[in-house]
Amino acid sequence: MTTASLRLVVLAAAPDDGGALRRCTSELGWRLLQAPDGARAADIIRHGGIDLVLLDTALQRPDALSAARAMRALAPSWPGPPIVALLPDIDPAAIARVGEAGMDGFLVKPVEKARLAALARLLLRSVDAAGVDDVQEEEGRQEGADENESHGIDTAGTLKAGL
Repeated sequence: MTTASLRLVVLAAAPDDGGALRRCTSELGWRLLQAPDGARAADIIRHGGIDLVLLDTALQRPDALSAARAMRALAPSWPGPPIVALLPDIDPAAIARVGEAGMDGFLVKPVEKARLAALARLLLRSVDAAGVDDVQEEEGRQEGADENESHGIDTAGTLKAGL
C-alpha cells in the first residue's frame, strides 16, 4: 500500500475540524471521508476499504469512547482499521481512557500533517515510508518547541505495545 491510496474516515466534533483534516490529508494524497455521526462511521467501516479512523474526543453523541467500542464490536475476530483519538491536549488520564476503549493511537489537535503521516506509518506498517519521509522533510522542525514538546511529551503516539 502506498500513502497515496490511504482512505480515512473522521468523526469530528466540529465541521471545521474535519475541514482542517481534509486539507491535511489532501496534501498527503489521502482520501478522507467525513462521517456525520457514529452510526454512519460504523457503516463506512463495515463496508471495508478504510485504512485509518480518526475520532475526536470532543464528540458528544455518541462520545468517542462509546463510538470506538462500537466500532471494535463490529467484528470481534477482526480488529478493523486502527482508530486514532484526536485530543485537545496531552492528558495522561484521557490517553489511558482512549486506550481502554480500544483506540490504537492519538494525535493532539490541531493535527499536523507530518505527525499524522508518521503515526499512520507506525500503525499501518505497510505504508510507503518514502512518502512519509518526504512530508517530514517538507515540514521541517518548527522553530521553538511547543509547550508539550518542551516537557518531553510528544503530541502523537501509539497506545499498543509493540507498535
